[in-house]
Amino acid sequence: MSFLTLFNTSKIKGTNGLYNLGNTCYMNAVIQCIAHTKQFLEYSLQYQLKVYINENNTKCSLIENVTESLIKTIQTLYTRKESIYPQYFFTTFGIYNQQFSDKKQKDAAEFLLLLLDVMDNDLRGTSIIQPPPIIHNEVYYKDYIEYIKNNKSIITQMTTGIVVSNFCCEICGISSTHSEPFSLLQLPIIKNLSFFKKVNFKNYSELKELKYITIYDCLIGYLYSFQTCVNCNHTQIHNKEFVVTPPILIIQILRFEQHSNNTQKDQTTILFPLNDFVIGVTKYQLYATIDHTGSINHGHFTANCKINNLWYHFDDETVKPLNKIDIVSKKSYILFYERI
Repeated sequence: MSFLTLFNTSKIKGTNGLYNLGNTCYMNAVIQCIAHTKQFLEYSLQYQLKVYINENNTKCSLIENVTESLIKTIQTLYTRKESIYPQYFFTTFGIYNQQFSDKKQKDAAEFLLLLLDVMDNDLRGTSIIQPPPIIHNEVYYKDYIEYIKNNKSIITQMTTGIVVSNFCCEICGISSTHSEPFSLLQLPIIKNLSFFKKVNFKNYSELKELKYITIYDCLIGYLYSFQTCVNCNHTQIHNKEFVVTPPILIIQILRFEQHSNNTQKDQTTILFPLNDFVIGVTKYQLYATIDHTGSINHGHFTANCKINNLWYHFDDETVKPLNKIDIVSKKSYILFYERI
């Protein structure tokens, strides 16, 4: 059986869970979502990851172990008939980053970013994937090509988008433009109309209050903000625009806010589409989510993944069918979209 055949999701009739090693639910949820990312399976495994280990990386041996252990964990996940213990992966990742070597509670988003970074460094020099990211603004085409040249890996090309930040002071005329790559799009929760009124967003001018919040509202909060001019101290709207959208779009809903010495969780339900989520000219569909219940110090992470158009809920070693109407909830924390 070939590596690609082994990981061909169309041949999978069911799925297995991952045992909790002691507060490792954050890790289990992330692994499940990566394991159900078709692009990772198709574009990574068919090119045989071990061929592309970056020999110039000073942490090569450790990173190779992390990447190999992830692949072996996914392989075992799909070939066994029962839930598995991800001890090998947990141990090797803990060697790479000692912050994750203990069994204390961690944040799934932080872990995901670190894991993507490890894999990205590991896989530098890998072939360009097809289809490539979509470039919305040809003005920045050369900048994107240069960025890819310096950060060439299948992970970068699968998950990295670019926004451009624009500011031009309406008082003194000073202007600035710079690009910001992202692999995890972090969206704030906008809960009242005052923000939209200040940015003069016409679609909200007739509303008295927001009866519900959508992911598009959060996008507006991300793309438009207030900035003070460094030259004359005038405060005005500062906007961003997407110039590159990736094949895999990963979104974090910023539910945790720092208030004085306390971190509070916002449990507002954010409505997001399962299909036809559009950014610019790019259309996405949802294929996985990570949920968080409880508080920042006493919480639990689970995953929801789509397999052959059916949804399943992964709660560590327990896996159950999931109704689509239960996917969107106040627990939704990280969203995984694939381009269609």
